[in-house]
Amino acid sequence: MAASEAVLQTFRHLWKMTTSGRNYDRVLKSVNIVSVSPNRGSSRCELTVEEEHSNGQRTLHGGYMTMMVDTLTLATLAMQVGRIGVSAQLNMSFFRSADIGEKVSIDVDVIKAGKSTAFTQAHILNASGEILAWGTHIISLTKTRGLESLSQV
Repeated sequence: MAASEAVLQTFRHLWKMTTSGRNYDRVLKSVNIVSVSPNRGSSRCELTVEEEHSNGQRTLHGGYMTMMVDTLTLATLAMQVGRIGVSAQLNMSFFRSADIGEKVSIDVDVIKAGKSTAFTQAHILNASGEILAWGTHIISLTKTRGLESLSQV
């Protein structure tokens, strides 16, 4: 197995552990991991919008988009630095909606990872490449909790 394939399989395994428990992260189980590059600090995921992801207008719920940005930026950062973190600040901007049945992609990038703080961003795009939402996330890195602690989720 090539190194990049092994990293992708590890990320998918961690994602499955994160979303298969009884905690709130389980609502993200429909998000599919497409690619991950820990050296670059990036990942790409996809979601087909279903009714359970929608709001009263039957479009992708802003809260769900925010949850995707929160959790996927944390996971991508953890793969890059080998430690987990907690949210210090999360900002979202919404530009367009996505209807039930539409496929959206989520592109995550780690902008900078320091010793105690990291800066990430994510774009949620429709199939035409138009930005639906954009989020920036400042993450405080934990000093002692590595990726193995995710298995306890």
